[in-house]
Amino acid sequence: MKEQLYTIPLNDAFAADDECPFCYIEQKVEQDLLDFTLGSGSSYMESDIRDITDKAGFCRYHFQKMFQYGNTLGNAWILKTHFRKINQELDQEIKRFKPAKISFLDRMKKSKEVNNTMTAWTYAKQESCYICNQYKDTYARYMDTFFFMYKKDEAFRKRFEESKGFCLVHFGDLCQAACETLSDKQKEEFFPVLFGLMKENMERVGEDVSWLVEKFDYKNLDETYFLPAIYFSEFVVIVYVDIFFFIPVNSFGLFLVVAVCTHFIYQAYIRGKLKTPTWKFK
Repeated sequence: MKEQLYTIPLNDAFAADDECPFCYIEQKVEQDLLDFTLGSGSSYMESDIRDITDKAGFCRYHFQKMFQYGNTLGNAWILKTHFRKINQELDQEIKRFKPAKISFLDRMKKSKEVNNTMTAWTYAKQESCYICNQYKDTYARYMDTFFFMYKKDEAFRKRFEESKGFCLVHFGDLCQAACETLSDKQKEEFFPVLFGLMKENMERVGEDVSWLVEKFDYKNLDETYFLPAIYFSEFVVIVYVDIFFFIPVNSFGLFLVVAVCTHFIYQAYIRGKLKTPTWKFK
């Protein structure tokens, strides 16, 4: 299948060989949306864009991302009109607010249901986010594109079969979309491949994490590739300090002495002539 403009992001995501192609896309899209919102294009100066951001607002996660982006003036412009909108809505909610009447039985049940308009309004504000809304629309199109390419592009299907699987969130979305999009025959082909990928790679990641834990045990020192370097660097520091305190040489001479000593010590270490440390790594 000839590559089209709308297929490039998915091809790039699978070519990146990350643990989850859709997480890769999510990070790229989120950054693009932050660039659009606060970047050099100065969309925050456009009244029509700020009308949308005023109404939708931003979730706590993306508010934090926006502050970390670094555009103080852009954030201030967005918040200026957004707070104006919030204050107007707050005035309206206060005027129509009436405390809920809760029966004795409901008090005993300790129901978690929203029982007043003010709480419902604040919950709605927390769930509304301009960047999240934009991403959801984009993500839905990428999901449709994924199955379009799966049906039409043999090369893409092969990349999917050779991928590292997906995170649990996007795995669930794929299962849902596959049930809605694929025919019965296509489902019989798709799900065994998807489940096989997930099982194989979840086990791989679990084994990697287990081995990472084992690497911190001194008993596995000879079987690791980064702990010896840590022990060796600690040994170099000890040698360096000893020379500094007991041999009166200038800094350049000290550097040469340490370099020569550590070279021979390391050669002895890798040849097995130097015993490994017996203390545990902390």
